[in-house]
Amino acid sequence: MGPISDLKERALGFKRGLLFQTVHPIASSLNWKGMLEGGVNHTKIFRKIPECMENTNNLKEMLLVIFTGQ
Repeated sequence: MGPISDLKERALGFKRGLLFQTVHPIASSLNWKGMLEGGVNHTKIFRKIPECMENTNNLKEMLLVIFTGQ
């Protein structure tokens, strides 16, 4: 990791991008356990993406950034 300016510069060097979001229902805005479980599920899905993309698109370079929060 480094300065956000370095990440921005690197990201702007790509011609294409993929942004995805997952939604995980929780009982209430105070349901901390549900939020953590949603984060774990999101990360599991996120970690599968590079493998799928490498196998189907013959990509040479990817920049993966995960943001969990508001």
